[in-house]
Amino acid sequence: MTIKLAVMVSGGGTTLQNFLDLIAAGKLDASIEVVISSNSTAFALERASIAGIDTHVVRRGDFETQEAFSDAVTAVIDRYGVDLILGAGYLQRYLFPPPAPPRARGGRTSPARRTAAAARDAR
Repeated sequence: MTIKLAVMVSGGGTTLQNFLDLIAAGKLDASIEVVISSNSTAFALERASIAGIDTHVVRRGDFETQEAFSDAVTAVIDRYGVDLILGAGYLQRYLFPPPAPPRARGGRTSPARRTAAAARDAR
């Protein structure tokens, strides 16, 4: 099963490039759906563009609170239906949203909420 990834970056993107290389070589069954940066001049955005991956810049300074910033990042992530969020040199604090309560039957939570629950359970 191919894992759909969101990658959060702030700089040159060497970790992003390592993932791109592993995927291209068939050593990692994953696809990078979106790259999100807190820095509009991060070279990682260029690496993602060259690879044909959607990019988004969400700057912390554009939001009054940490919660508003994190909500904006989550909104981007949720549009891509990712399975896992990778912090690859991401230099901003990101508040994972709390998991949504499960629905009665066959309920689904957003990918970001599932990732937050997994991260919390790992502690």
